[in-house]
Amino acid sequence: MVKIIITGAPHTGKTTLLGVLKSRHPDYIYIPEAATLVIENEYRQEKSQEGYVGTFPWNNYAAFGPKVIAKAIELEKDLPSEPGLAILDRSLIDTIAYAKMNDCEHLLSDLHNQIKAAHYRKAFFCDFVGTYQSDHIRSESFEEAQMTQHALQTAYEECDIEVIEMPAIPVEERILLLEKEVGL
Repeated sequence: MVKIIITGAPHTGKTTLLGVLKSRHPDYIYIPEAATLVIENEYRQEKSQEGYVGTFPWNNYAAFGPKVIAKAIELEKDLPSEPGLAILDRSLIDTIAYAKMNDCEHLLSDLHNQIKAAHYRKAFFCDFVGTYQSDHIRSESFEEAQMTQHALQTAYEECDIEVIEMPAIPVEERILLLEKEVGL
């Protein structure tokens, strides 16, 4: 199974790119972002368990990070071994950036071994698109998003996989670039 990653800071068009890819190539395997799944689960637990305080990146990254790592490993472990393509919305490599940004480098002790074992093939690194605006989903300021982008770039540089820059071009052009690079 060939694993490629779509990554980038908030407002880089990852969600749009993944949506178009899914509609254009429904036969590929798509792995959702582990952090999003953990956040959704924590919200569900808050609603269903009286007194439960969710663990989120904004209130306790030291406890949130391990949950994201565990979820990412869980999502990837069941990939079939036969030939095919899996497209990941972020990866364990992103966790390096977020752990460092949150002063939780102690979470990274075994992460580099997990990343090597994951055998990621390529990462498509999306650049910012359009005019950045904070909202209820994207609460970071543009400066914070730029810091995240830099931290992600540094994390990916530390890992031994090929990184393809996805410039701020229309999604159809991004799709063509990805298809060319992956050989679709």
